[in-house]
Amino acid sequence: MKFKILHNLIATGFVFIIIRFFPIILNLNFLDPIENTIQDLNLSDIVFSKMIKKDDIQVDTNIVLVNIGRLTRYGIAKQLEIINRYEPKVVGIDVFFRKLNNPFNDSTLKAVLQKTKNAVLVSKLIWNSENDQYDTIEYCHPEFKQNHRTGFVNFIMDKDTSSRTTRTFTPKQQVGNKTEINFSCVIASVFNPEKTKKLLDRNNEIEIINFRRNFNKYYHIDADEIFQRQDSLGFIRDKIVLMGYMGPNFHTLTTDDIFFTPMNEQYIGKSLPDMYGIVVHANVISMILDESFYYKFDLYIAAIIIFVYVFLVFNFFTYLRTKSEFTSRFYEPISILTVFASIFLFIFLNLNSIYLFRVDLNLMISVFVFLIIIPCYEAYFDSIKPLLEGLINKLKKDGKKK
Repeated sequence: MKFKILHNLIATGFVFIIIRFFPIILNLNFLDPIENTIQDLNLSDIVFSKMIKKDDIQVDTNIVLVNIGRLTRYGIAKQLEIINRYEPKVVGIDVFFRKLNNPFNDSTLKAVLQKTKNAVLVSKLIWNSENDQYDTIEYCHPEFKQNHRTGFVNFIMDKDTSSRTTRTFTPKQQVGNKTEINFSCVIASVFNPEKTKKLLDRNNEIEIINFRRNFNKYYHIDADEIFQRQDSLGFIRDKIVLMGYMGPNFHTLTTDDIFFTPMNEQYIGKSLPDMYGIVVHANVISMILDESFYYKFDLYIAAIIIFVYVFLVFNFFTYLRTKSEFTSRFYEPISILTVFASIFLFIFLNLNSIYLFRVDLNLMISVFVFLIIIPCYEAYFDSIKPLLEGLINKLKKDGKKK
C-alpha cells in the first residue's frame, strides 16, 4: 500500500514535469493558434460578459463622462470652462498636450487650466527594452501641466498587443526614484482618499479591473451636447468629471483609444473593441469607490490544489486497475469520464468563485493538466515504473554479489 501511494506521488510529479518542460523540448509551433486562443480566454471574460446581468447594474452617479470628440484645444478649453462653472469635485483630463502648436488655442487652454480646481492630467510611462523596466515619465507640456496632479494612463494588455485587450491595471509604478500613481487612482484619491488608500495598501503590483459599466451606465455628455446644455448641467456639481475621447460622437464607433475588455459579448475571437480608454478609467474609479476589489490566488497555491487533486485521482485509477479483474475492465471509460468531469468541476468552481466572491482561483492551468493525466499515468506505470523497479533490483543484486 505504501509503495502504491509513493508511485502515485511520483506519477503526479511526472505530470507537472511534463507540463513544465514538454512544450520547451518539442517547440510545437503549429499549436500556437490553439494555445493563443486558450490563453486569450480568461474565465473573468465569461463572468463579465455572460454571467453578470448588465440590466441589473445601476448607473454610477459619481462619475460624469464628457466626450471631447474632434475638438481642438480651444474647444476643449471651452468645454472645461463650462464644467468649471458647476464646481465638480475633480476633473480628469485624458488628453496628452505634449507640445505647443497653435498660440491662440494653447493660450486659451492654459488660461482655463489655471482656473480649474483639482484637475488631474495624464502622464505616460516609457518602457526601456534594454533595461527591461520603465525608466522615464512623459508629462504634458509645462505650460499645461502647471501645478496640477498627474497620473499614468498606461494599460496592461495581453502579449499580443494587436488585440488591445485590457483586464488589469497597475495602481502605482516605481520609475527610478519616483513613484507614479495611476491616473484613475489619483482621481479617486481626490474624491475619496480613504477608499483609495485601501486599494493602494493592498500593495498589489497588478489589480483585476472590476468591469461593470460601459459609457451608457454613467452620466455622459457628447462633444457638442455640452455647449447645447451648458445651462442645465447642475448634476456635475461635486462629481468626478472625466474628459476624454469617445469617438467623433456617441453614435460613431472608431478604433482610436478603444480596447477589448471582458465585457465584450464575443469573448473568444473578438471582432470589435467595446470600450474607450476613458470608460476603462471610469470602471477602475467605480471599483475603488465601491471597494469591490478582486482577489486572485497565487499560482503556487493553485498548483498545490491541482497537485493534490491529481494525486487523489491517480490513487483512484490505481484502485480500479489493481483491485480486481472486474474493476480493471472499467478503468478506461471511467478514467476518460474523470478527466472531463474534472475539467468541468474546476472551471465551474473558478467561474462561481469569481462571480459570487470576486476570487479568481487561478485554475485555468488545470485544463492542460487534466488533458494529459491519462497518458502520463499510463506512461509512468506501464513504462517508467517497470524500468525503475528493474534498475533497483539490478542494483540490489550487484550489491549482494559484492
